[in-house]
Amino acid sequence: MQAPNGISDLVLFSMPVDPAAFRGGLTTKIPVPLDAPPTLNDKGVAVNYSVRALVDRQLRSDLAVERAIAVM
Repeated sequence: MQAPNGISDLVLFSMPVDPAAFRGGLTTKIPVPLDAPPTLNDKGVAVNYSVRALVDRQLRSDLAVERAIAVM
C-alpha cells in the first residue's frame, strides 16, 4: 500500500505469543484507534485494513496468513 503522504504498510499492532498457546487455539483483541477512518473504496480513494499473522517456526519455514477486514 502506498499512501499519498508516503506512508506504506503501516503496522498498528504487534504482539509476541507463546508458541504453546497455538496448540489449543488463540483468541486476541486488536485495538482499533478511535480516529481510524472506516474501510472505503470510492472514486480513486481507498482505505483498507488487513490482519496478518506471522508464525516464526524454528528450523522450519515461517507460516503467514493475511485476511482483509472491514472497519466501520
